[in-house]
Amino acid sequence: MSAFNAYERRWIPTQPRVPIAPPPPRVFDRAHAMRTFDSLTKRAYPAKDWSQAHIPPVVSREEATFWLYAISGIGNARIELGEGRGVGTQHETARAFARAELEQLDLSQQPDHSTIARRLAAAARQTWGGGSYAEIVIALAAFLDVPALLEMIVDEANEGAVSLAEAEAVRAQAALAVNSGWNVSVVTIFYPESTPVPEGTPVEVNVPPQGPILPDVAPELPITAETPFAILCERMPRSDWAFAVQKRAWLLHSLAAGFANYVAPYLEREPFEHARAIVLPSIHRALKQPIFTGPQYYRAISFSPAFYLAASLRHTEEVAAIVAAWSGHVQIAQSLPFLPTIVYGLPRAEAIVEESRHLAIALAEPAALREWLATTGETGLEYAFDQLALHATESTADAFVDAVAALEVPAVAPAMLRLTTIPVLYVSARSWLESHFDHALPTLASALHRTSAVSATSSEILHRFARRGHPAAVEALAAKEHSA
Repeated sequence: MSAFNAYERRWIPTQPRVPIAPPPPRVFDRAHAMRTFDSLTKRAYPAKDWSQAHIPPVVSREEATFWLYAISGIGNARIELGEGRGVGTQHETARAFARAELEQLDLSQQPDHSTIARRLAAAARQTWGGGSYAEIVIALAAFLDVPALLEMIVDEANEGAVSLAEAEAVRAQAALAVNSGWNVSVVTIFYPESTPVPEGTPVEVNVPPQGPILPDVAPELPITAETPFAILCERMPRSDWAFAVQKRAWLLHSLAAGFANYVAPYLEREPFEHARAIVLPSIHRALKQPIFTGPQYYRAISFSPAFYLAASLRHTEEVAAIVAAWSGHVQIAQSLPFLPTIVYGLPRAEAIVEESRHLAIALAEPAALREWLATTGETGLEYAFDQLALHATESTADAFVDAVAALEVPAVAPAMLRLTTIPVLYVSARSWLESHFDHALPTLASALHRTSAVSATSSEILHRFARRGHPAAVEALAAKEHSA
């Protein structure tokens, strides 16, 4: 049994926030990191989940440089090679290009602001199809302070535009589509060819039936801190016009979730309060607008990145307002990535359980179950049981049972007995009951008087211990016979 650690307990709504002491940067093992890159990029699909790289929250600048380039490597290769989405042999070409770049990379050269912008643009290009790119924030945090990092996620003027990165993305897109109908359509958030965008002008997504005539070559755009809102424009097949916007939205959501998971928990009081103050106006502005806008099948992309920061920065009232705002759009809300990053910010465990059930938040991995139970405690056991019945496998059984055991409350024994009714968890849960027999004895004795599968399991365990001469087991079985 392993108790919950400080990181797993960071969401508990009824406890005051305590900063987690970050681990010191490890000695970077470049060869191991290259093997990790090879493993995670082996196939074009499914989408990459960089959480599987197990990058620690604090890394040296050398390691940060490596992961900045690694996570954005495939997208950068596609830009450099002029490839499209990149499947099959195209993916292999892009992967080989990215790998060669990593092998030749001078890790002593710290990336400047323009380089960071270009790598984020590259990351945005490869986020089609989902995946998790939140870990790129760990690399960014080695080079940027908290205000600069948050500005990339929740730009005050543009409500979350990664303006430098997106401007660079437009520049990198050498040939913009010229559309005469719906066969090739274009996402048209772009710099007008002749007139500049006046400061403060709202920028809209415009996809007219007869698409705009855009220049064959993107104009050279100055990359400055004041660069206006711009986004990837690229050729898209019929019905796929929103993929470019989805890419940007997914990257922004990943950056926000990355900050929530890998930066906010480790902030001391003063920088934490500063971060809260930076983000709050963006949350309030976003709450004044419809929480989901745009075409029916793409409304999740309009979800403000600032909302992912509300829970980790303890803006509890705002989290409640966000959850209330999406109550009429459950199917859209369910499609959002990183939902626990928001829902776990609700003020009570009961509210977290209710909303998680409402949204059918999956606890498909042992780590997710541990975080859930650390946050909700006994209140979350019933939902945890439902999720275990859906997601537990033979390979994850021990880790899932260990997650339940970490609660260390009287309700654990009844929960373990109930877990024996899930076939793939039977052996692990029964093993726990036998290893903690004295603790489980009242539960086992009580279950003898039921007519169910748990009664049979309890009887088997008690008989086993009775044969060993355990007096309490003998007494429990005798009481059962007497009552019969």
